[in-house]
Formats: sequence, C-alpha cells, structure tokens
Amino acid sequence: MLAMWSAWILMGAWVAAPAPEIVRTLDVPYGDRPVRLRSLDLYAPSGAKNLPIMVYIHGGGWRAGDKRAVAEKPEFSIRQGFLFVSLNYRLVPAVDIRTQLQDSADGIGWLKKNVAQYGGDPAQIHLVGHSAGAHHVAVLASQPSFLQKAGVELAQLKSAVVLDTQALDVPTLMQGNSNPIYQQAFGTDPAIWKQISPRHGLQQGQMHPPFLIVVADGRGPKLKQAEAFAEAVRKFGGRAEILEAPEHTHASLNRSLGAPRDKVTQAVARFLAAVRGESPRSGKGDSRAPAGV
Repeated sequence: MLAMWSAWILMGAWVAAPAPEIVRTLDVPYGDRPVRLRSLDLYAPSGAKNLPIMVYIHGGGWRAGDKRAVAEKPEFSIRQGFLFVSLNYRLVPAVDIRTQLQDSADGIGWLKKNVAQYGGDPAQIHLVGHSAGAHHVAVLASQPSFLQKAGVELAQLKSAVVLDTQALDVPTLMQGNSNPIYQQAFGTDPAIWKQISPRHGLQQGQMHPPFLIVVADGRGPKLKQAEAFAEAVRKFGGRAEILEAPEHTHASLNRSLGAPRDKVTQAVARFLAAVRGESPRSGKGDSRAPAGV
C-alpha cells in the first residue's frame, strides 16, 4: 500500500487549470482578543463551497514572521481545489513555545467552527508549514493534546506537509546545542523538550495524517531527523514520505512553493492529490506531465 501511494505521488497526472478568482478575507481574529498575532487570512475561490482547507503556518525562528508572506501559495492551493488559510501566532519570547503552539491549534479550532461560512469543509483540514511553522505542523499532526484543547480531533487532519525543519526530535536537537534561536524557543527543560517534540508525540493507535517531509540544502542533520521521524511514523502505522530538494536553500524552498514549474511544488501537488484520491492540477495552463522528483 505504501509503495503504491508513493508511486502515485511521483507519477500522478498533471491537468491544466485556469487562474482562479480569489476572494480575500484578511485579519480575522480567532482568539478571544482581536489582536493581529491571533488572527488569520482566508483566500477562497469565488463561489467556494465545501472545499478542503489548506492551513499555512509561517516560519521565522519562532520569534518573527507574518501570515501575509505567502507568495504564490494561495493561488497554488486554490488551483489544487483548496480554500487557503494563513495564520499568525504570538512569538517568543513574549510567550513560551507551548502557548505559541496552542495559538496555532486555536486557529485551527476557529476554522472548525467557522470556516463553512467562507466555503470550507471543517472535516478536511490539511496543514503546511515552513521552518518554525513546519515544527508547528509536525507537532500538531503527531500528538493530539494541542488540537484537542482547541476542540479538534487529530483524525480531522488529512495531511501534513513539513518544509525543512530540524526540530522533529527536539531533545536530540538540544543536546549540546548553543544556537540562540533554539535556546530561546525551547528553553532548558528536557521535560518541555519532549512535550513539544514531534517524534515524542507519536503514539500507537492515533490517527496520524500522511506526512510529506521536504528537506532542502542536501544531506545533513535535517535529513537524518526526517528519516528517523518518517520511520517512527511508519512504525506507528502511519504514512510518511521524504522529498530531498538539494536545489533549494532553506529560504528559497518556501519562496518557491506554489510556482508552477518548481519541482517541490509539483511533488506537493501530487502528494495532495494522492491523499485525496484525485489527479493533481497544474498552474497557469501548463498541462505537461512533470518528471518525478
């Protein structure tokens, strides 16, 4: 089954799609206080109804970044048949890492209750995140506690695209690590490291969504963490694929996601189509079938 699923990702058909007309609803608060760092933006095609939701969580070292920096992601997601959402969360050191992760979960909880009025299907939630946002995605998709507090069940997550993070096994990452970005985000308590570590959140019997883990910059610690995490997902009965993207830097991987001729974008389209049991759709009229990545 896993081999067939992987082959579908690499060899899926490529069907042309016209440029979408997008309805933007910006700075919608999802928390009890209308602050921009607890708000989200929705991008929907005109006339949207019961569309699956693609939720994007931005990076920025857990201490920076903004939901408005989405480049071509909304257009790409809508061409693939999704309603696209980009959310903000409060940043460290103003809040701790667990509060920050709960912000992202709360944004998803708000979507469960309210997205239908914007044309989305709250039973079909897909996640994509880059860097620190990839850590958020991996945590939320690997353990249920943050989502459950927001009123969302793990089974409602249908896929998770993890774009270039080293924070899949936080205790291993933090052993002897003097990088101030990680130190500020994760602190010094090993008990907390495990609580916010995707690898340590995986559990037997949980409905983990399929993962696509993308690694930029060639081989190294990120790839080792990705391989270990994917192996653990499979051990617990889930599905996980790794895509190496040596042609990209950490930053260019995120900037390019959504560009029609980008290989990672094409692979993500095939992954999403495989998860949904559909054929991927190309962008800007390119109907050629791209080679597998």
